[in-house]
Amino acid sequence: MAKDQVLRDRFLKICKGAGWKFTMQRYTIFQLIQNNTSHPTVEMIWKGVKKTIPMISPDSVYRILKDFVSIGLLRQMDGLQYVRFDCNPSVHNHLVCTGCGTVMDFETPQSFSFPELPEHFGEVDNVELRLFGQCKPCTEKAKQKQPIEPMPIGI
Repeated sequence: MAKDQVLRDRFLKICKGAGWKFTMQRYTIFQLIQNNTSHPTVEMIWKGVKKTIPMISPDSVYRILKDFVSIGLLRQMDGLQYVRFDCNPSVHNHLVCTGCGTVMDFETPQSFSFPELPEHFGEVDNVELRLFGQCKPCTEKAKQKQPIEPMPIGI
């Protein structure tokens, strides 16, 4: 069986399980997010889908992505400059570049321990670390720029 047919069959099962109709819009987005590690925004995905379905709106893409999040195909990443979607729904952590906005996955060792939670907190369902800093290309760019000397005041 061809790889495309395997992917299509897998998506048909997902649609059936979720009670959705199989549509080309959903399927095209599903194809686009396969093995995507860029943590795309709605706009990034919309631009990719428009190549195949020129009339699709960003709103339609967003609704489909939200549907995918609701059944665990994707994770929505809020709290960044733009909402991003993580195409790897397993538990993992992220490095976020404050320079260019790149988001990268990283794993923590199994032995990684967290501080004890306050008694009044309750239960933790999921732990995700987000480390903010600059990626190597942004760090190199920053090193190449000369610092600007402040102008003397009152001279």
